[in-house]
Amino acid sequence: MNMRFSSIVVSTENPSLPHELRQALKLVEEGGRVHVLHTTQDSQAVKSEFATAREGVTAIATPYPKHATLTLHMRVGDRAEETLRLAVEANADLVVVGASKRESEVVVMRVTSWAACSVLVLAPNREPSQSRGFVPLFPQCNTCAEIRIRESGRWFCDQHAEQDSQQFEALSS
Repeated sequence: MNMRFSSIVVSTENPSLPHELRQALKLVEEGGRVHVLHTTQDSQAVKSEFATAREGVTAIATPYPKHATLTLHMRVGDRAEETLRLAVEANADLVVVGASKRESEVVVMRVTSWAACSVLVLAPNREPSQSRGFVPLFPQCNTCAEIRIRESGRWFCDQHAEQDSQQFEALSS
């Protein structure tokens, strides 16, 4: 399935982190719009933060996508509220929210609870340059991971197939 969205709001804590915008650019349909939102609590810093945000977005999206319109929005206020407000204003059919380590879970919870459209929450440390030192909560066996990629009828290696109490059956090949 290749889902495409006509209007996407990207709510980012740091516009220099490319993961959220890259995902939105992959998901926007031909002729669609991507609205990148950056919020601040300091009304005096709007101009300087907007310039910094523009530099970050430009660095990520250069060359600008020819298949979609890219717009940067800078707002003063609560990030979750401004994300929800922009999603309504832009008639968004998808909101992409980055969940960096510094970010409060409250923003993600509020956006996913109140959005009138689909919400894609991106996990932290998904960029190769940022993933060094990342320890997954549930590490997996490398052999099991290779089997999942190569073989549709197996999920676990021989060692873990006997230990695991889960049931697995490939319903289609």
